Amino acid sequence: MSLRRFIEARPTNVDFDEDVVFAEWDFRKPPSGFGYKQLDANSEMEDVGLDREIDDRPAFLIRKGNKKLMMQKLAESTEMDMMFDLEKDPFELNNLLGVNAMIASDATIVQAEHMRCLLLDWMTRLDGEKRYYSNPAANYGQGQGDITEIRNRQQWKSIGFWTCASDTNTLEMGRVAWTGNEFVRHEWLYLGTRLEETIVVSSISLTGADAGLFSVNESPPIQFHQNACVKIRVSFASPLSLSTTPVDASLVLVWTAGSDAGAGAAVTPTTTTIRLTMKDYDFDAQRLGYPPPPTAAPTVSPAPTVTPVTDSPTMVPSSGTTSTPVSDSTPSSQPAGFALVPPDTTNESSPSNETTTATPKEDVEEQDGDISDCLDDCSNAGGLRSSSLTATRGNVVGVLVVIVAFVQSLLPFYL
Repeated sequence: MSLRRFIEARPTNVDFDEDVVFAEWDFRKPPSGFGYKQLDANSEMEDVGLDREIDDRPAFLIRKGNKKLMMQKLAESTEMDMMFDLEKDPFELNNLLGVNAMIASDATIVQAEHMRCLLLDWMTRLDGEKRYYSNPAANYGQGQGDITEIRNRQQWKSIGFWTCASDTNTLEMGRVAWTGNEFVRHEWLYLGTRLEETIVVSSISLTGADAGLFSVNESPPIQFHQNACVKIRVSFASPLSLSTTPVDASLVLVWTAGSDAGAGAAVTPTTTTIRLTMKDYDFDAQRLGYPPPPTAAPTVSPAPTVTPVTDSPTMVPSSGTTSTPVSDSTPSSQPAGFALVPPDTTNESSPSNETTTATPKEDVEEQDGDISDCLDDCSNAGGLRSSSLTATRGNVVGVLVVIVAFVQSLLPFYL
């Protein structure tokens, strides 16, 4: 396993299944020295071998999900292989293979075959020029090389055509990765058979409303034989997060199985439908440090221009009716029968709130006399601001006169 894909936040499982753990151990060692001994000074060094056999105990471990498989290295070893369900059996007390290997359910066998194929892929990738897993010399001359031995080992029952999704007919796409442009995930569908037969996959197709989000890297026909492991990469890609609604997509395989023993009757094609699902839908949490996708800048409307209102025009009725002075808000429209008279801005005092009798419009329009006549008319009508101000001043003067007279009447008592 490598942590680089997590650091670089690149799509996972691009070339192979990375969501699996492998381990290998070998307890053999020379009984003394470097495995050689010299009988006397004149004799050659003699190879004394190792202190244990290669199949003394299991040598490979594979962990995928909740399942853990341990296998011996030699194909002919009679030692038991072991597989445990760590979720249901964390103390590893119930071996799903071992004495149950020949009567285990097909679902259990498929899980074991799937992990065997994952182990074979891992050894093939790491074999290298020195052929660590294909050269018998790597095992001190025992066996035909790990790859061949593991491929041929069969300590559980043999089954025909299988896929790693045979248990539930579902292939779950693991957690997605954000590439900077889209959300991506790759999964590997493994196929195989342990019978003496030839499998031919003649058709691979994607169906469903969301089929456009998926693709495969293999084109039919695909042909394989007994003990082979074949893998098909299924890819998911979407520039947008999905809703919580399950995706509607399936992978459909059409295949035939023919006996390797010789030609026989024509076989009927079999269709296998595998439903595709997502591990989670919280895609935005998987950006792993990438900035969010670019979005359009919000449009900012200019602030409305507010014109301060100093005074409001007074509405003067066009006929002999009464009206109340208008509030400080500018009217949106002129009511029927009213004319707008500009306010008097020569004095900033507030107008009186008293209700007065308005001057008819025709009388106001005919005021061509002197100012005194206008003021007389306004004092009688009260429709203009100046008349209200004059009345207010008169009232104030009257009050002051009364106050002065009252004060003067009190003076004799204090003098």
